[in-house]
Amino acid sequence: MAWAQNAFYEGMTKHLSFRVGYANTTNNTSITNFTGNDFGNRISGLYLGFETGLYLNKNIQLFGGIQTLNKGVKSGFEIRDNNNKLISKLNYRYTLTCIEIPIYYKYHFKKFVATCGFDLSYLMRANFIAEFADPSAKQYYLHANDITEKFNAFDCGILIGVEKQILPHVSLELLLQKNLIRPYKTRSDELNLQQTLFLGLKYQIFN
Repeated sequence: MAWAQNAFYEGMTKHLSFRVGYANTTNNTSITNFTGNDFGNRISGLYLGFETGLYLNKNIQLFGGIQTLNKGVKSGFEIRDNNNKLISKLNYRYTLTCIEIPIYYKYHFKKFVATCGFDLSYLMRANFIAEFADPSAKQYYLHANDITEKFNAFDCGILIGVEKQILPHVSLELLLQKNLIRPYKTRSDELNLQQTLFLGLKYQIFN
């Protein structure tokens, strides 16, 4: 039993990697009682984190980690008259700063690694910024610097992805995360389930 516990501890602490990359979040949004042409619902950010894990056999690994992530949604609407003349334009965005704990399996093929698992997320801060412009380019901004209480603090999601080693100790990773809980507590018609695409690099500190 002591031997098994030591082997488990050594496996967990043997592998450590640093992860950094680009995250792009998409979200189906709508504004109630508003007419216009929607021209986008994506927001980009960065993610930073670490991962550690152990081999279950020569091909399968179990990994856990922690990462910080900026995600959310932005959208915009243009209102035009019958002659297609611009009357007004509205841009708005929600930005969510989260800490996430991903837990996933990795299966090693000959040329790449497949990833599948889930993650738990805690919302640290939520911001809302709106920008209105008229045809003469006059603008004003509406800031709600802290609307965190209007969002669910915890979230969970599923993860799938692939990983490819490109240099010694350096791998390229591509992950898709699908959230399972609506982020907004009440106005669920505006913020539906999110999905985030991760593209980044992983540096293996030691193995």
